Amino acid sequence: MAREGINRNLNIYVNDKEVVNSLSGITRAMSQTRNELRNLNRNAENYDSEVRRLTAHLSDLRDMQEDFNDELKNTLNSVVKYLAYKNFMVAKKPTTASRK
Repeated sequence: MAREGINRNLNIYVNDKEVVNSLSGITRAMSQTRNELRNLNRNAENYDSEVRRLTAHLSDLRDMQEDFNDELKNTLNSVVKYLAYKNFMVAKKPTTASRK
């Protein structure tokens, strides 16, 4: 007998911070990274390395966001195609009155 109710979780970490595996979580992480970039101290000795690190992180997050958006578009296209096919099949089905 198959076990029911098995929970599986996947946690994604980018730069030692957990990123919620959702479009809103990635967007939130992007906002936090932009804020960190804005609040960097230009006079700090590690300013250039921090800018490079945060810019690379932001680029990775943008790529992840793009992947999510592509997946959403593909899902929407699949649903539209399915509904169009379903409506076509319903319209194609002969009624009982037209069989006589």
